[in-house]
Amino acid sequence: MGLDYTIYLTIKDKESAVKQSRTDIAYWRKCWPLSQALHDLCSQDAYSVPEKYQDKYNTVCSVIVLKDIIKTIKDELDEDYIDNDFWDCQVWENAIVRDMSIHNMANLYALQAWLNDKEDDEILKHAAYSGKQEDIQWLNEYLKDKDKYELFIESEFSY
Repeated sequence: MGLDYTIYLTIKDKESAVKQSRTDIAYWRKCWPLSQALHDLCSQDAYSVPEKYQDKYNTVCSVIVLKDIIKTIKDELDEDYIDNDFWDCQVWENAIVRDMSIHNMANLYALQAWLNDKEDDEILKHAAYSGKQEDIQWLNEYLKDKDKYELFIESEFSY
């Protein structure tokens, strides 16, 4: 049937590499072709991170992968038809998967915009805010001492 796929923004302590927080940026449910394409991007050597930051179970990669993730989804959105394998998940209609991807891209674009202007904390909040105040507690901690932390993209297949 396929697996669920999540892209997280992961914050780790620079010295210890201990994960401080992980927040959802994008999520797809049962969208195997799309999930596999994005996971393959995140697994490329070009986006690898030092071993101390790697995770035993999930793929942790550099935030520079965002550009290619966005491009991959955008290229499919630019197609004139949605009845291709990329949007097929055998559970949801292709249009639903495409629309969910458009919503997720808003978060990905916001995160990318913040990476280009790290002084704009509001845009980082937008990228990861789900509507619950407790979901941004990590942001407040991060903003207190940005130099203490390293940011990564973490991709995860889940059952």
